[in-house]
Amino acid sequence: PFIYRYTTNNTMNEFNINLHHDWQVSSQHRMSFGYQFKAQEASLVFRDTNAVLLEGNLWANDTVRTGLHTIFAEFAYQATKKLDFTLGVRENHFPARGLYYSEPRASFNWFPFGKNESGNFRLKGGLGRYWQFV
Repeated sequence: PFIYRYTTNNTMNEFNINLHHDWQVSSQHRMSFGYQFKAQEASLVFRDTNAVLLEGNLWANDTVRTGLHTIFAEFAYQATKKLDFTLGVRENHFPARGLYYSEPRASFNWFPFGKNESGNFRLKGGLGRYWQFV
């Protein structure tokens, strides 16, 4: 019943370098900053075959290599023993397209019963802009 059949062979390879530094400014304030580099290689192969005539076509055979440079900074504030806030920003440079992307972020953690050894029930929230590069 199926005359045409197709196959795909997609692969993704990735290499990362992460440099991260935390600085405990005081008992309630912490700064984090760093650099990340991500190299990716994406490969796509798409073929179809006519099962009756045994003819095949190679429609796509493409490999793309890209790199992404990111610098980031984050400020964390422990307001109380039950509440903390974090503000941060990531700046991404995508050289393959010559583009820059900003990712501002904010988050909080609220521990209504406090932090303890038996478990840390918490309410966590976050807001930010995120980009995915392939």
